[in-house]
Amino acid sequence: MMAHKQRVAYLDYLRLVAILGVITIHVATSLNFYRQDYASLNWQILNFWDGLSRFCVPVFIMISGAIFLNPDFDLSWEKLFKKHLRRIVVSYLIWQLIYCGWYYFAKEGDLVTVAKFLIGSYDHLWYLPMIAGLYLVTRFCGRWPEDGSCSNTTSCWPCSLPGFCRPAWT
Repeated sequence: MMAHKQRVAYLDYLRLVAILGVITIHVATSLNFYRQDYASLNWQILNFWDGLSRFCVPVFIMISGAIFLNPDFDLSWEKLFKKHLRRIVVSYLIWQLIYCGWYYFAKEGDLVTVAKFLIGSYDHLWYLPMIAGLYLVTRFCGRWPEDGSCSNTTSCWPCSLPGFCRPAWT
């Protein structure tokens, strides 16, 4: 018999509030938000709700961190790739194709723009590759010291190296 996984109530409540925040952002910005006169009351109201809800993405990231960095959470490489990353990659590819088809047929886009979407990403899908990368970094930096004798500082420096080199690239 499989052990039933424990739910953490406060993380479920945070997830619910963050979901409502995402819905609020999408509703506020879909109501011609970017075409409104900035001085109008309508834009001020939409901007208020949009700004009030911007906490939601960092909350989702923190929820993932709270789960993945928990020492009791089984995060083997096999589980990471077969369960978590596979779901993300499959969802990303399916939605990328749906958005490309929608853009091409409903918006009468050109093939060059569709090809750019296929190579890059549709705007709303930025979260999926970002969270997949965080899962990989979390597994490497957050769990590696438990498997070996290196300290957290030693194991995380390769993950932070691109951040230190970034100013030199620009």
